[in-house]
Amino acid sequence: MEVGLRKFESFVLPDSIDSPGIRHEISKVYSTVEEFPRNKEQSFFDTFDWRIYNKGLTLLKESAVYHLRLLRQDREVATSSLKTRVQPKFWWEFPDGSLKEELKSCLGVRALLPLASSQIRSQVLCILNQDKKTVLRVYVGEIFIGKGRSDQRRTSNITMQPVRGYEKELQEFRQFLHTLGLKSEKRDTFAIALAAHDKQPGDYSSKLNISLSPEWSCRVAARKIFSCLHNVMKQNEAGIKADIDTEFLHDFRVAIRRTRSALTQLKSVFPGEITDRYKQDFASLGKLTNRLRDLDVYLLKRDEYQAMLPQYLSSDLAPMFETLRRERKREHQKLVRALGTAPYEKIIASWQEFLTQPEAAQSGPAKNSNKPVFELAQKFIWRKYNRVMTLGETITDDSPDPELHSLRIECKKLRYLLEFFASLFPANEVASLIKQLKKMQDNLGAYNDLYVEQESLKEFLSSDIRSEKHQNTTAAIGGLIAVLYQRQLRLRQAFAQSFSQFRAPKNAVLFNKLFG
Repeated sequence: MEVGLRKFESFVLPDSIDSPGIRHEISKVYSTVEEFPRNKEQSFFDTFDWRIYNKGLTLLKESAVYHLRLLRQDREVATSSLKTRVQPKFWWEFPDGSLKEELKSCLGVRALLPLASSQIRSQVLCILNQDKKTVLRVYVGEIFIGKGRSDQRRTSNITMQPVRGYEKELQEFRQFLHTLGLKSEKRDTFAIALAAHDKQPGDYSSKLNISLSPEWSCRVAARKIFSCLHNVMKQNEAGIKADIDTEFLHDFRVAIRRTRSALTQLKSVFPGEITDRYKQDFASLGKLTNRLRDLDVYLLKRDEYQAMLPQYLSSDLAPMFETLRRERKREHQKLVRALGTAPYEKIIASWQEFLTQPEAAQSGPAKNSNKPVFELAQKFIWRKYNRVMTLGETITDDSPDPELHSLRIECKKLRYLLEFFASLFPANEVASLIKQLKKMQDNLGAYNDLYVEQESLKEFLSSDIRSEKHQNTTAAIGGLIAVLYQRQLRLRQAFAQSFSQFRAPKNAVLFNKLFG
């Protein structure tokens, strides 16, 4: 007998029929054989930003076994057994094997979070034909969602597992269920469990997905943009405080940076005093997070740094990383305290009130506040694009680093504008421009990061870590600085090519077509 050749099909039991009742109804019409009852517990996991789900997968745990499955096909991609009481958070905490590799490609540095849990109790009925052959397997079951009795919810269903060669019997049994008032259940256990926990797949993403209408005023559009960024900040607060993974802080910082950029670039949309006030407020919030983010980056690069050095030196970086780890703990505690203080809460509450108050209650219009957003989006983007081109064309092999830093900042501002207003223009064309811009940004960003990393390492060389006790550590840091410097030189040499690719005629024509 071949099973599992088709996706299982489920039906919801109405309130008028319970599990024993449906088994009784089936046995009145069909010859059946009952197999042993099956009980299992399932727990589902994903990252805060749904990285597994977004790849069309789901990760579940049954007993001590983790299963990575395709959502739509109910097919297993990888599996791994892990007998430990400690729930692994990151891909590197799983045993070596295909599951670990699949999770590595999905998760990056994000932590796994428990999404939902369920208990499934099912009685298996084998539907027999006149020859006593099994033509269909039917699972009559109950799904209990949630672990505590007080909040546990129950769903009763029946699931058919077809057997090849007996399509007619499958169709007849499906029609039989319809006559009993059963309705087809399109969701799998994963979807049922999420719904019972009031969770919606994809309810968080750090990517901007802002839908604007061309006829909106610039003020209305700006409030929509700022509200989206504000929501990202609020959604990440709890993860920062709980220190779940480093991406909560990263997304929080990016939302702040985008907010500051929008306040600066969307000129004369709000009154000057409003803009100036919140630019200062968000600048202060950004400064709160700077050192913690730097420390996160250095600690995440530990393996990369060690791989840059000869094996006999790589382990000597351990004292430096231990110092960074202790400092990170202090910085995290400091940030958590700051996020709970009245000044922070006042800034966030005031900003939210400003964004949600009725239009009539807001202060008077600024020069651009009532102009159509499409017209101003074109103007803002075209102006910034030309600024990027002017700066890029003045840079030579002898230009000082601050000039490349200025270009990097302007590229970032241009990208933010393209992302803010993407919905107003053809999606494929804007996506192409962002992709080309990102290539140059990556070059400039990596160049700047290498400079910052070298400066930080130099500070270590002048700190108390430089002692007889840590002579090898001093040598390791010196070697690391040398390697980073050589990488920086190669990136500098590659800049001309990356800028040349961005200024290609096809990009210039497209920018002029959309925004000129």
